[in-house]
Amino acid sequence: MWVDEEMLALNVRDRAFHQLTGALWLDQSAPLGWLALERLMMIGLGTGERAVRLLTVLFGAGTLATAVWIGRRWMGPVGAVVLAALCAFGEWIVFFTLELKHYSADTFWALLLPALAAWTLEAPDAAATRRRLAGWWAAATAGQWLGNGALFVTPACGVVLWVACWRRDGWRRDGRVFATAGLLWLGSFALCYAIVLGHAIENAYLKNYWAFAFPPTADGARATLSWLGTQLGPFAVKPGGSGLPALFWSSCAGGIAFAIARRSRWFSLGIMFATVPLSALVLGLLHIIPPFERLALWSVPALYAGVGLCADGSAWLARRVFRERRMALPALSGLITTGIAAGLAAGAVTVDVVRRGVSALEHRPRSNYGLDDRSSVRWTLAARRPARWRPRAPAL
Repeated sequence: MWVDEEMLALNVRDRAFHQLTGALWLDQSAPLGWLALERLMMIGLGTGERAVRLLTVLFGAGTLATAVWIGRRWMGPVGAVVLAALCAFGEWIVFFTLELKHYSADTFWALLLPALAAWTLEAPDAAATRRRLAGWWAAATAGQWLGNGALFVTPACGVVLWVACWRRDGWRRDGRVFATAGLLWLGSFALCYAIVLGHAIENAYLKNYWAFAFPPTADGARATLSWLGTQLGPFAVKPGGSGLPALFWSSCAGGIAFAIARRSRWFSLGIMFATVPLSALVLGLLHIIPPFERLALWSVPALYAGVGLCADGSAWLARRVFRERRMALPALSGLITTGIAAGLAAGAVTVDVVRRGVSALEHRPRSNYGLDDRSSVRWTLAARRPARWRPRAPAL
């Protein structure tokens, strides 16, 4: 294990369930529900490698299953394959699925809740809307105890749902359900903050450790914008898993913009997934969570959905060109150019992410860069010799 994995595992192994609240040992932090489930795994299955990593693998599998559901419900064959491939082979999604940390749970909830919110927007009638609203808030309330990604995406998704309810029903029946469920979520959040999150946010070591990863908002808007521009490339590589930053961001943004502009079956999905990177940006600007490496991994599946939507947009444009061949030449040329560009960008990003992910899996060592604490301890015990002399006490 990595050192931070070991430190978190020590907290789970050596503390009772009620002791997992509050500040953890060794400056560690994780959602309380996730810690409790991990302790159940250790109690029931032991502390072997497969046992302690089972929970993270299950959440990773849940992320892939959610991606498949999204692809089958909203996307065409091309977009569905792209999204599933990216979530299956994304280098850092797979990496943290196999690590004893809570990041795979973060990605699961940050992908599931926006999709459930889009499903709620598409309810066929008022009664179904109220049921789905209640279910969504229940999932968001439970999710914040199991993965930080649920907490990070809920406010923005909730705002979109609130606006949709207000426009549809004038804030009558749907509004009452929304307000009641939202207040329950706020109460759960207050409790979660009091016993878990507050200790992590106020931890001096964690504050100092991640201070470099926050945008320099105190230096003004120009410095902040310049900093954000310099972060796009590194973010695409880690945690995005792509070595093509320009194509990665253009395909993500283009796919989400296409889904929103079309106002068809992709609209609700596009608008909800657009809130995820916006949430990451706002949390970074407020100096709550830095948009940096593994701490921002929760936002990556939504960006992968943008790439899938970009691929679907290319396929849609190709079908339209085929159907409307009598269109004026300038408009036809524009559609063809846009479709080819979108398809090439989404395809290149997908191939690159899959290639890098496969390469990372092939070269992943059995132990972390040759570090093996168990073998080291066995060697030390085998080499131990009984003491032949003891130092004398100093004379008074």
